[in-house]
Amino acid sequence: PAVPEDDPPVAAEAAEEAAAEGAVLGEEVTREPLAQLPLQEVPRSPGSRTSRQQSVDNSEIVLGTPLTDNGMTRIVQRVIVLATLVASYYTVNFIAELLNGAYSTQDSADATSLWAAGSSLLIELSILACGYLGAMYNNRQLTCCFCSCNLFIAVVSVMSFIRTHVRVAELAGNCAAETSSQQRRTCEAWTNDGVERYMMLSSSVAIVVLGCTASWAGNALYNRLAR
Repeated sequence: PAVPEDDPPVAAEAAEEAAAEGAVLGEEVTREPLAQLPLQEVPRSPGSRTSRQQSVDNSEIVLGTPLTDNGMTRIVQRVIVLATLVASYYTVNFIAELLNGAYSTQDSADATSLWAAGSSLLIELSILACGYLGAMYNNRQLTCCFCSCNLFIAVVSVMSFIRTHVRVAELAGNCAAETSSQQRRTCEAWTNDGVERYMMLSSSVAIVVLGCTASWAGNALYNRLAR
């Protein structure tokens, strides 16, 4: 505090107290102009932008929303990989059936089967697109559609396999009794102990396994998004 100039004893006493405190502390108070203080330069990485800064201890600071990875990234990657894998399998399987003449257009029934198979492929790919977009944008509705529809496809594949087996047993190997040419080809492939039978069996197993796995991954992502 400032001491009035018209009181010399008080000013002398304050000076003596300040000198005593300085002697006890062993420090000498000095003041320097602000312009003479040394400036410490913060190192910057070459090519740094305004969105990134470099701290004194060379730790990189990124401006944005902090993210905590509690396993969410792994679940999202699993759904994306499964959706891509199943889509590739459906497409390759459809092309292979076309090359094998499963949907030849000799009569109207085969043409109808071709349109039905093409529509089925589009529906299956749209379901897988729901899983991909749901994982990319954290959308619960699309993830729910991906999960439930893949489980439905797996169940339908199992029921179709059982129906084919029961139908072949009812015909007792007489595949000529089938009215539909596609059903007749399926019956002949199932009764003949050849490559087509094992390909049909492996295709059914692959669809069931992929459908159940995709449904499980979609369910895990849906539950994580619900938190």
